[in-house]
This record gives sequence, structure tokens and C-alpha cells, in this order.
Amino acid sequence: MDASELQCTANVEKLNGQGVVLRRNVYKSCTTILGRDQFGDIQLRIAAKQQIVQNFLLKDINIFRRFVKEGKATIKLLTQNVLVMLSNCPPDKLAAFLACLKVKLAVKTNEGFTGDRKRLRSELPRSFEHISPLVENDLTKAKENIAPATLHDKTPKRKRCEGPSDNVPRKKLMITSNNATKKPAKSSVKLNKSQLSVLNAVKCGQSVFITGSGGTGKSFLLKKIIGLLPPHNTFVTASTGVAACQIGGMTLHSFA
Repeated sequence: MDASELQCTANVEKLNGQGVVLRRNVYKSCTTILGRDQFGDIQLRIAAKQQIVQNFLLKDINIFRRFVKEGKATIKLLTQNVLVMLSNCPPDKLAAFLACLKVKLAVKTNEGFTGDRKRLRSELPRSFEHISPLVENDLTKAKENIAPATLHDKTPKRKRCEGPSDNVPRKKLMITSNNATKKPAKSSVKLNKSQLSVLNAVKCGQSVFITGSGGTGKSFLLKKIIGLLPPHNTFVTASTGVAACQIGGMTLHSFA
């Protein structure tokens, strides 16, 4: 999976200082690409109908990924007052795209960005190269420069306000700590050769019929296929409620 490219619908809004929309452009069936310019700084490129429509230099940004599982996310460029709203993205590809952006930008922030003065005086020809895939060294550098809560997109816990009720004794609950019994995280499960062949057939637009007895990984494969398809054009149905629940879809009766 190439994490630097994403097929989606992009809604780009230019805002003023008060957050009012000054200009809005919608690009359907476009490609968003992460790359580097001639100075090595990270850029976000939006291409539609085989034409480059917009380029954005990424420095100080916010990423809103609450609806990633629905194929939606928003990137706010703070210095340019621009909102880039992505929709109809394959959920798995969108998650990988945002993770790549976050880690690469964290590494570049530590290294430092090219100043405006150097850009104006430079005689280097303009260039754009696809950003390199994530490697272990990138993850190590990102962890050193991003707080753990920010890196994993966890909401920080709100501190409880102190009051008179804090002095009242409370009953202690006998709860075993999760940290004591917490097991090390297992590595992600990979597809076997048969499952990969089915996945590649779906990517090529072929119709497939999957068979197999219980426990052979049919639901697991279906979830992988669903994660690679755009939500607006994908309808997940099953004959029974149990099967629909396993793959995150609905029954044929409900769909009809």
C-alpha cells in the first residue's frame, strides 16, 4: 500500500482571520499526494483530471481524524488559513496516509524548515518528489519529538477539580490493575498467498466468490477488502445479522 497517495474527494476552503470562508473549491475524484519540494520540505499536492490544481506547503497543521473509519478527515493549515477536507477515502488508506503525514512532519519539524529568505534567493529549479515510505528510523525520531498522547491520537484526561467533597472518605473498589496483566502487543496479522490473490483481483475490478469452512479467515479478508474501497460506492450486506455484524455491514432485508 502506497501511503503517499490517496484517491478521494477534496473540499478546499480559504478562510479569513475570523474563520469565515472566503473561497471554496471542490475536487471530485482527485488524488492527494504527499511529496517534497526542492528544499526537502513537505508539500501536499491535489491533482484532478491529470492536472495539478493546488500545492500546499505543510508546516504548522492540525489533523482531525474523528471520522477516519467513515473515510473522512480534515487537515487545517494554520499559517495559510486553509482547510483541506477529505471524504470518500478508503478508510485503511486514509489512516495510513495520515500516519505517514504526521510522522514525516514531526521528523521535518525537528530538522527545521527552509526560511522564506532562502527560498526567495534560491536558484534551484522547482521540483516535487513523492515522499519516501515510513521506516523504523522515522518512527524513532517521531516518538522523540511528539508526546505519546499526540502520536497515538488519544484524548488527554481532564483533571478533576478539587472541592470540599475531596476530604470525604470513599470506599475502595477491589479492581485489579490492567498494567499488571497487560500482555505485549502482538504483531499485525498478515494475509496469506490465497488471500492476497483475492485482494489483488478485487483491486483490478474483478468479481470474486470466496468459499471456505469456518475459521479460514473469510471475514478477516472481507474487512481488508472493505477498507480499501471508497465508502460512497461500497455497500456491505450479508444474509444474516451475525454475518453482517462481523463485517460491519447490514442485512439484505435492511438494505432492500
